[in-house]
Amino acid sequence: MFTDTVGYTASTQADEGRTLDLPRRQEELVRPLLAVHQGREIKSTGDGFLVEFDSALRATQCAVDIQRRIYERNLIEARDEAEAESNAHRQAALLREQFIAVLGHDLRNPLAALSAGVGLLGRKEQLSERGLAILSEMDGSLGRATALVDDLLDLARGSLGSGFVVERSDTALTPVLEQVVAEVRSIAPDRTI
Repeated sequence: MFTDTVGYTASTQADEGRTLDLPRRQEELVRPLLAVHQGREIKSTGDGFLVEFDSALRATQCAVDIQRRIYERNLIEARDEAEAESNAHRQAALLREQFIAVLGHDLRNPLAALSAGVGLLGRKEQLSERGLAILSEMDGSLGRATALVDDLLDLARGSLGSGFVVERSDTALTPVLEQVVAEVRSIAPDRTI
């Protein structure tokens, strides 16, 4: 019986390190099976073996066992690679969630400062009608930005394990939508909305 690793030379170009380790792995797999089936190794070529058996049946049984072991080894390696890839994806997702939580937390302080400034301007300063309108739009934008950050933090808490906070309320959508339209109009007054 002669064994040979198909595509050995070509595979060195694709993954030289793994390919160069293949003869050692083949020896670990094939030599014990040769002994089990009473084969006598005549020559080893690095990626193959020339083996003599006292019967064609023993040679065939050995060849079948070698193929089975290679198949099993390939399945185990594929499973291990899939598990490693899955773990890497899980780790990346966790890092993403942690980043989102930190980002959401860090955005709260500047939003709170802006909101306090808008509130102070509205209470303490004499503003024109246009100034009041702009201040109102800013206040609405800050409210929505704060709500977005709160939603972001809720999502992070849910993903990272501390759960979602759910509060049921009746909310009129018209004022929220009117605020969005007013913001867009202030950004693009020439557009029809």
